[in-house]
Amino acid sequence: MKILSTTNNKNDVTFKIEVDGNQWKEEFNKTKKNIAKNINIQGFRKGHVPTSIVDERVTPEQIAYQTLDKSQNNIIQELIKTKEFSNSNCLDSVNNIEIVELKGSEAPILNITFDLLPKVLKN
Repeated sequence: MKILSTTNNKNDVTFKIEVDGNQWKEEFNKTKKNIAKNINIQGFRKGHVPTSIVDERVTPEQIAYQTLDKSQNNIIQELIKTKEFSNSNCLDSVNNIEIVELKGSEAPILNITFDLLPKVLKN
């Protein structure tokens, strides 16, 4: 994972990140194989559809969205372990995830927003 930028707002912090390319491709291929196992295409038994047929019937963006859906928790956990996150005084709950760039098997770029810890007022 690569943190591209950090934006501090009044109540939250947004991290613009790029997911690790090798890890993304591995997860992308796992998702494609899982789709091949579960898709029903006439002329093939369920679970025996070649991934080349999946490539013809399912767009890379559809596979990428499913991959992101499955791996977003791991991406967030990886971000929480970085020193940039620990220095930002964020809560470890996600406020928003925005897809900046998602192109099939290429590593996605995301904006992940976390709420800031509330400030305690002194009397």
